[in-house]
Amino acid sequence: MKSFTLSPAHPTLARLMLLSCALMAGNFGGSAHAQAPRTQLADDQARLGNSGPLIAQIDPTTVRDSVRANADAAAAASPDDGDRLDTSGNLLGDMGGARPWLYKHGISFDIQEVDELWGNGTGGSASGNDGAAGSGTGPAYDGVTMPTLTVDTEKLFGLKGGLFNVSALQTRGRSISQDHLANFNPVSGFEADRSTRLFELWYQQSFLGDKLDVKIGQQDLDTEFLISDYASLYLNANFGWPMAPSVNL
Repeated sequence: MKSFTLSPAHPTLARLMLLSCALMAGNFGGSAHAQAPRTQLADDQARLGNSGPLIAQIDPTTVRDSVRANADAAAAASPDDGDRLDTSGNLLGDMGGARPWLYKHGISFDIQEVDELWGNGTGGSASGNDGAAGSGTGPAYDGVTMPTLTVDTEKLFGLKGGLFNVSALQTRGRSISQDHLANFNPVSGFEADRSTRLFELWYQQSFLGDKLDVKIGQQDLDTEFLISDYASLYLNANFGWPMAPSVNL
């Protein structure tokens, strides 16, 4: 499948001032787990706070699954917490008890919302949308809404090691890279053609005590094969799946 890929702007545009104002409404749904294990990466990101670009603040589905699996293992090892679901970080909380009840039966639902506003302070290329007669400056908005449904088959009907996932994307806005930068790879990881589409649809089964996973279906290339949590701190998405191979798939 095609995935969002980025690279730095062309060297001739190095003097451009890119002003990014982004809003992430967090997880409307989804699950956060108590006593998740601390890692060096988590400590570094905590120290950075919100100083990194927005691209580093939204987790691909499979990354979230890995975090949840580690948190589940930690919760299972703690008899005090058991399988308790922590919803304190969710915008809508536990939704009157509905979210913990669904989680207890193996069902998790997320909605992630990302909105960005970019702009050139000076320079840039004129947009083809205005007949290439513009100044090359001005704002450009892009946004994405990503709902995700995850089902743990062991909790739902007793099949140990099974995980079903389906997610979609609703992308909107315009690309500042296409309209005002004329670079090959876009600056933002959320620039895409305006559409509503299926993102991921797969089933994963674990074997040999979770030592072997078999996943079948439509998957996000970035998450499984090319992703760097540290590189995502920089202001472009060139650290995901390369654009040319993605377009060619």
